[in-house]
Amino acid sequence: TKSIPSDDVGQTNEVNAPAVESLNEILMRAYEKAMVERDEALAALAASFVMRDSQVLQKQQPVASTRSSDGDMLELCKQLNKEIAARTQHETEINRLNERLDLERKMAEARITELREELRTCNSNR
Repeated sequence: TKSIPSDDVGQTNEVNAPAVESLNEILMRAYEKAMVERDEALAALAASFVMRDSQVLQKQQPVASTRSSDGDMLELCKQLNKEIAARTQHETEINRLNERLDLERKMAEARITELREELRTCNSNR
């Protein structure tokens, strides 16, 4: 257990350390899930722009001028769409990992500060 400040002056509440760690894990999983959803949405949005532009270009072409090059262009757009989606997904995964690392570092620094303060308090009570 560890002591945390209470709302009452001079009071502390005992908190089960494993429960606090479990709460941190739950929060990290929820944070990570939200980041994954955000990144997937961004990747889908980036890819949709390419497909929309391709469709607009197709509508601007007269039906009589349909050639094999139009099919080639459509295939290139589809390939570009896939490549943009993959690259965006990789970039957002890197960003997500960096964000998680930063958050974990901050949590570790806070824990170290807390432990040092607890050690200081224990030494001053002797």
